Amino acid sequence: MMIHRHASGSKVRLFQKCKEDEFWETEICEPVDKDPTGHCVCKPIIKNGSYVRLNLSNLIAEITDTETDRVYRYEIEKSGNINWKGTVYYALVSHKNSKPYNRRKEFRVEFVTMADIQIKTNSKVRSCYVRDISQTGLGISICKDSGCEFDIGDKVSISFTCNPGDRMYHVSGKIVRCVESDIDDEILIVGISLDEASLNPKWCSFVALRQRLQLQQRKLNME
Repeated sequence: MMIHRHASGSKVRLFQKCKEDEFWETEICEPVDKDPTGHCVCKPIIKNGSYVRLNLSNLIAEITDTETDRVYRYEIEKSGNINWKGTVYYALVSHKNSKPYNRRKEFRVEFVTMADIQIKTNSKVRSCYVRDISQTGLGISICKDSGCEFDIGDKVSISFTCNPGDRMYHVSGKIVRCVESDIDDEILIVGISLDEASLNPKWCSFVALRQRLQLQQRKLNME
């Protein structure tokens, strides 16, 4: 399926290859050209009142088609803001003919366990909860009054076990997202993109196992 074939309203997630935990979201608009082949226009991405231009290499557009609910991925050749008859759009160019993308190997697994977090180096270790894991990152929740002070881009280290006495997992990365919980405004939800050193066979095997278990459970629930 070519990128211009997606219907208006289809959701778009933009990220750099191998950095899926740091992403931007928009949605496809009605085409503005008579011949939209190989490109589409989306709602502009706005941050702090300004239009965002993603001047990045290896940019990927993951599109969830609104008519079929299938997911497609495109390597973006060009992207940027355009002004068409007084309206600003974010344009994406890709001439790839994409097939539906199978995200089973990369989806996030709900996984709750207590953990220790250290922001930067030589700071005090605090308690938090791991919420979910993926091949390239994890999400945590932490109380606002925990004493942790951090910003987007800060380096962090996380340590946790699945159960008491189990193998300890140590991973590190950088903070790419931080928002208040929708359920409790005293809780922060933090997204962490893991560094290359953490993406080792031990971590990948652990995540793959949890993914298989969750898929098996979903299948049982559907029967």
